[in-house]
Amino acid sequence: MHRGRGNIGTATEIYRALAETIRENMNRIDDSSGHYGRELSRAIEGYAETIVEQDCEHAAKQPHIEYLFKEFIVADYDFASEDYDEALRTICTTRADLEYWLELLDAHVSGVDLEPEALETSVGSSTETTQDEVQENISSSESTADSNAQSEDETDATVENERTDDVLYTSDFATGPLSTDDFTGGTLDVEHLAVGPLEIGYFVGDAFDELRVDAPTTVERHTAEIKSLESNASESDLASKFQKRRVLSTYVYVLEELGEEDVLDTLYEEIYLEDKRFCKAYAERLIEQDDEERALEIVEHGIDTFRSTTDLRWLAVDLYRDREADRYKTLLKQLFLDHSE
Repeated sequence: MHRGRGNIGTATEIYRALAETIRENMNRIDDSSGHYGRELSRAIEGYAETIVEQDCEHAAKQPHIEYLFKEFIVADYDFASEDYDEALRTICTTRADLEYWLELLDAHVSGVDLEPEALETSVGSSTETTQDEVQENISSSESTADSNAQSEDETDATVENERTDDVLYTSDFATGPLSTDDFTGGTLDVEHLAVGPLEIGYFVGDAFDELRVDAPTTVERHTAEIKSLESNASESDLASKFQKRRVLSTYVYVLEELGEEDVLDTLYEEIYLEDKRFCKAYAERLIEQDDEERALEIVEHGIDTFRSTTDLRWLAVDLYRDREADRYKTLLKQLFLDHSE
């Protein structure tokens, strides 16, 4: 009503208040239909659109950018975080807006060095690592001897993680928190799941008796740190792969919009083992830059790190086609067997 009458500033305040009220009460209501989720999305979208309609200068936009960024970080639901991210993309229309958004991201992400020198250092270190791996294969007998001397605690952990036919492990089908599409296969048009608690039988019937969360994959060794805006944030919130992927994806978007190609290369070099999507995107970027050798290294690192790597192996097939016939055939055979299953 206020928006239609030209009271844009008032409409902005109402949309913001409405979005906050819905979010504060989402955990108190049954939103199986997704109604309130959609209303929240509309309120956030309206908030962003009315800011744009006011044709604000950058200084006037800054408080709105700060607010949306904070809500993007602390949002309890994935769909809400995506809505706040989209709102930021809507209102950040100038280079000054984008640079300010980037400053907020810089202050929020640690463990990532975006100086140009970091790219050369990281690539050089990766090459050395590859050579070390070859050397390790040569001295495999010594490694085997060392592994036999493991502690009793390590032995117990190994026994606990042995695969059995009646146990389903989370790493068998996922490398992080599952999204709605992971559960539904993208066949259902729902904003978020509000029915719970979910039971393993809903998905696998009586094929498995137990769902077990096993040890993290090697991707954990390469993670950046996402700082929480809340002082009482738990360690699990700090280490959330899901939040990291969300924030780093936004980081990539802002750098692309600013045209910071060198910095973007450095960022990808730092984060490509955070998530297989980053790994694939970086490899494709390197291929476009005619650096297929480095792209191949990135893809192989991804195949070694992540559980589900079909997309990466298809990339590797293309890269190995005219390079190594044996590796090319091996990858094709793996892809064929995976598809057959």
